[in-house]
Amino acid sequence: MQLRSSERSILAYLRQHKLIAACMVLTVERKSVLKTLRRMQRKGRVSQWRHASGLEYWTVAADRPLSNGSVAATYGRWLFCEGPNSSTRSLLCTQDVADYFPALARSGMPAGYYIERFHDRARVGLVKVDRLSRVNRIVSTTFRVIDQHRRRSEFRRLIEHGQFELTWLVATAEKTRRLNAALAATSTSEVPVHVSYVPDLLDLLLPLTAAD
Repeated sequence: MQLRSSERSILAYLRQHKLIAACMVLTVERKSVLKTLRRMQRKGRVSQWRHASGLEYWTVAADRPLSNGSVAATYGRWLFCEGPNSSTRSLLCTQDVADYFPALARSGMPAGYYIERFHDRARVGLVKVDRLSRVNRIVSTTFRVIDQHRRRSEFRRLIEHGQFELTWLVATAEKTRRLNAALAATSTSEVPVHVSYVPDLLDLLLPLTAAD
């Protein structure tokens, strides 16, 4: 059965973002997008799920929902990269690589890379969502991730030119403060590491304290 253009657009969106929820759609487009999603659901193209937090979302047709951790990470990346306060950021796509970072091979890169655009240049970042880990574990992960990127020649060049950064998304203000302090006390890296407080993540992360 031939897909409508609106259905193709949603499938392309899901390939990049893994899920779509009503809150991720512009208000003016929400009614038509939800109508398309329901039509696609009837056709067996997408599946609808309800997260333990109450968030309703759709994925490509599947037998089971995304894990609680995957929902939190995916939604957090969307909030940071394409949410209401992300005017200069977006998830890194193939066209961005071709336009700004041709040395990067997009295929095989894991989810979570974003591009931040400035007037005359751009910077690549990797956004990671804290899944209620201990602060010292996050610090260790930070240096491991940076070292992994430094070993890749294409990223090493970006690091040398100040065009690569790492961002952690944290669900509570107190942990944001503690993580910033821990990173400041130990960081000697040439890679900027940012910590962003995202309170909307808390409800999505709480189910991780139980069995996932």
